[in-house]
Amino acid sequence: QEANLNHVVQHIIHAVHIAGIEHVALGSDFDGTEQLPQGLQGIEDMPQLSEALKKAGFHPREMEYIMGKNWLHFLQAQLE
Repeated sequence: QEANLNHVVQHIIHAVHIAGIEHVALGSDFDGTEQLPQGLQGIEDMPQLSEALKKAGFHPREMEYIMGKNWLHFLQAQLE
């Protein structure tokens, strides 16, 4: 079965359940792979992922963490 946007959302839900909302972030390295999930073929599909996370029950503040805030916190901690 080919991976799709729903699979990505389910993985994010699982990661949040295991690690907590403040420890889950998305990478944006869409190059360097031969196959991407259906519905998430590039950065242009991030609004669809955001909408899918909202439909899955994530609140706007939680989505901020997942969509970028956690990366900022991580990078800031590494640069201190």
